[in-house]
Parts: sequence; structure tokens; C-alpha cells
Amino acid sequence: MEDKHKYMFYFILTIIVVMFPLFMNYLMLRSAGEFRSLKDVAQYQQSTGALYGTGLHDINPEHRLEIIEARRPEIIALGSSRAGYFRQEFFTERFACACLVMSSIHDAPAFVSEMLSRHMPKLVLWNIDFWWFGGTRRAARAEQQNEGSVSLTRQKITKPFVWLRDGTISFAEYFEILVGNRSLNSITHYDKLGVRAVMQSVGTRSDGSTLHGAWTYGLRNDETVISNRRRLNSPNVILDVAKGGYAPDQNFRSEEFQILADTIGTLERAGVRVILMLPPVAPPIQRVMTESGRYRFVDSLSDKLGQLGVEYYDLRDSASYGSTVCEFLDIHHAGNTVYLRMLSEIVTRNPNSVLAGYVDVDWLKRSIGEFNGLIVAQFDTTKYGMVERDLYGFRCHDESVAVQ
Repeated sequence: MEDKHKYMFYFILTIIVVMFPLFMNYLMLRSAGEFRSLKDVAQYQQSTGALYGTGLHDINPEHRLEIIEARRPEIIALGSSRAGYFRQEFFTERFACACLVMSSIHDAPAFVSEMLSRHMPKLVLWNIDFWWFGGTRRAARAEQQNEGSVSLTRQKITKPFVWLRDGTISFAEYFEILVGNRSLNSITHYDKLGVRAVMQSVGTRSDGSTLHGAWTYGLRNDETVISNRRRLNSPNVILDVAKGGYAPDQNFRSEEFQILADTIGTLERAGVRVILMLPPVAPPIQRVMTESGRYRFVDSLSDKLGQLGVEYYDLRDSASYGSTVCEFLDIHHAGNTVYLRMLSEIVTRNPNSVLAGYVDVDWLKRSIGEFNGLIVAQFDTTKYGMVERDLYGFRCHDESVAVQ
């Protein structure tokens, strides 16, 4: 009997030793706000202006739907991560960014249907990614079996071990978060929820827009940054890409275009006005795409977008309306200043655009001047603790150099 009790003691002790670190992980993640419901997160953001950047969950569409439901906006920007630099401040009416909600046009019908079931905006600004319509078919998010929830899984509960091993987070930072400190970086002074927001000021603002804090302010130097530096300084390398969005000589995919047309029809039947935009890539990349003559499928896409019966603007060439490479986070993510320029360009080209009723043109122009050459528009400077750095070697903030 004594042996039985001894074995039971050691068994229970082993369970405690194994489970204790996992329990500590759970407490740390919970303290960071990782297991709050998305509805609670969205409501908290509306009341506090917090930045939400999860380190665990693939929940961008679900989170944006909760933001839309909480904000009840008149204007929605729709698209992939490239739409994330539209901001509430740009508009005179209530706005939300439904960005990072589609990596493929195949994601559009389901998201738009769910969005309309929750809230009916008056205007949708739809950012179109040209690679949705070229090359090989891109799988819809549902086909990738993404979880889309903040539930607890074995992979998630062990994730802090990976961060500690890789140096993403130190033991001191781990315990700071554990005891409730969510202000571990001086990049920004937002209230923060989620490990990425707490550690790097990376995440989603209360309006659904995106902030890449550590990246924008020069604190990231990983393979992504190195790759972007190489491509921006030697843009001809895109001509050697064999597959993916920037591969040259792609064929136009008409079946994907029909999905776009059908989804626009869904919005219009609901009484929602639609403006389509073909946004820019960084000027060095755009020059190579234009001069090589090997991206004609994008020209075909632009022609077809102009035939859909809704407002459409080809904004690929940002240099033509005043932008430089300094206003881009990477080769295809334009920053806030570029998006200010895009809105101004639309109403300049078409003063009767439906957009004209939702923006203050003079304010747009003043803001473009104020944030010229910058990625992030710091409308409230108390929320930011750093200034932008030259990310890719273009001497962006050297006033003696003319940047292209």
C-alpha cells in the first residue's frame, strides 16, 4: 500500500511539474488580452482607442466584422492588408477598415455577405490587388482551414516557449506581462491588447486600420526587411520571379473577375455605393512593371475594372500624384500619406465622385503636406514615441537628397 501511495505521489508531482509552465503560459497570455472575445476586444477598443495585436490567432476577418458592428460606419474600406492604411481621420463621416479580410477574391462573397448581415454602410472603397486575377488560382481562406477564433489550443499554449527560445520575448518581459504590464515598448503609447501589440506596437487600431510599429520605426531587420531592401534597390529582380503575384507574363483569370463583378452586384442590390481602386506598388517596382511590358495582364484588369459600371480609379502610378518610395512600408504596402494622396487624386480627377461627400479636400491637402515622405500620419503625437527611420537606404529623411 505504501508503494502505491509513493507511486501516486510521484505521478501527481510529475503532472504538476509538467503542467505548471503551461499554466503560467496561460496566465501570461490571458494577462496580455489574448483570450478576450473579439466582441469584447472591439468594444474595448471603441471606448479606449486601444491597439490590438494578437500573437496567436488568425482572426482578421472576424475581428473586423466586430469592429464594423461596434462602429456602424457609413464608409468601409475593403481589401487585403494593403487597405490597412486608410484611417478614420481621412473622412468626415464614420469609417471602418475591413482590411486583411481577403487574401484572394474568393474570400470576398462570404465576407461581404456576413458584413451586410451585420451592418449596411453607404459607401465601400474596394482596394483591388492585381494578383488576385493572374497566375494560378489563390485558395479562399475557408479552404485553408483557418480557425478564426480566440480559443485555446495546445499549439497556442506552448507558443510562449517558442518566443522565449527565439528571443522574441525575454524572461523578464514574460513576467512583466504576467503581472499585467502591457506597456513594454516605447514605440507607441496606445493602450495595448495582445502580445504583438504589447511587444512591438503591431496591430489594429479601433477603426480597423493597421499599425506596423516596430517595422515602421526601424526596429525590425529580419528576412522580410532584407528582401524588401534588395527588391527596392534592385527592382529588376521581380522579372526573374517564377511564380507568385509579381511573376511576369501572367494570364488574366476571367473566372476570378466574375466573382468580383458578382460581389459588386451584391453590394449594389443592398443599396451600397462602390468605388474600386487599383492601388500602387512602390515607385521603383511600378517603373519596372511598366517599362518591361511584361505585366499586360494588369493593364487588361484595369480596362475591365473600368467597364463594371461603378466608379473606378487606376492609381498604380503613385509618383504621378506626388508620392515617393519613402511613403511605402515595403514593395506593395503604401503608407498613410499615399492613401491621403489617393483620396485627393480621386476627387481631383472627378469632383463629382461620391467620395467628395465624405472628405474635406482642403484638409487632405494640408495633411499631405504635413506628412509628406512619411509612412505613418501621426495625427495624435502623444500616441507615438519614435520618429521614422530610413528603412531601405534611400536617405528618405535627408532634405538634401531628392528621392524618387
